[in-house]
Formats: sequence, structure tokens, C-alpha cells
Amino acid sequence: MESLIERYKKIIEEAGQIFTRQKKIILETILDANRHMSANEIYNLVKNKNIGLATVYRALNSFTELGILKEMKVDNTSYYELKIYSGKVMHVHFKCINCKNVFDLDDKNLVLEYIKLNNSIEKKFGVEIKDSDIMLIGLCSDCSRKKGS
Repeated sequence: MESLIERYKKIIEEAGQIFTRQKKIILETILDANRHMSANEIYNLVKNKNIGLATVYRALNSFTELGILKEMKVDNTSYYELKIYSGKVMHVHFKCINCKNVFDLDDKNLVLEYIKLNNSIEKKFGVEIKDSDIMLIGLCSDCSRKKGS
């Protein structure tokens, strides 16, 4: 993890920004969690280290602009993931309406279908797709199972 923090520190400093203690803590929190999180979720994990919500938002905006994080909006809430994880070729996100977890759906066949869809869109409309966000919303398997019990 420390080598990733050093890489992000370099990106931040090369952009003319200061790599503050707060930015380091926020990055470490995101790396430790290894999941999609909202600003409020991140704030709840760092507030005991004297980091305010406004600082979290500023850091997230900075990280997104610098290409460290990727932002996905669902129901007026932004969720963030490290770009190194979003760099997976064509992956689909899922948000549970019950537990609010957001996670990647990783499946070889799903990825192949996703690539076919992208190729079809590129061919039909003459565009070149570089990135996309697909967010499926419903009940995760755990919540669905609990509902059925």
C-alpha cells in the first residue's frame, strides 16, 4: 500500500498541490476499504482523525480531477473507486437498494457481452468508447435471501 501512496503523492505534487496529512489519511482509508464509498462513508471513517466533511469533499474532487479516483453518481450520491480498480476492462457496477452497498460484477461472460455491446454501439454510431459507467440497481443476493426468509 505504501508504494501506491507514494505514487499518488507524486501525482498530487506534480500537479502543484500539497500532499497533506489529511489527503494521505483519506487515500489510505479508500485503499483499506477496497470498495466503492460515498463522501459521507469516507468522512465517517476519518472524522475521528480531525478531518472535516469539507476536507473530504475537497480531497475527493482533487483526486478525481487528477485521475486517482473515478466518480459514479447514483440517486444524487457520488460513489468513488480508485482508478486502478476501475481500470478493469469494462466492468459493471451494482447498487443494492436495501443495504446500499455498491460493488463490481466480475464475470468473464458478462464482460464479453459488455464488449460486444460497446463494439455494436461504436459501429452503429461511429463513436469510439473510452470509458463507461453501467450501474445496475436492485437487491443484492444477501438482501434478496433475507427478504425470502
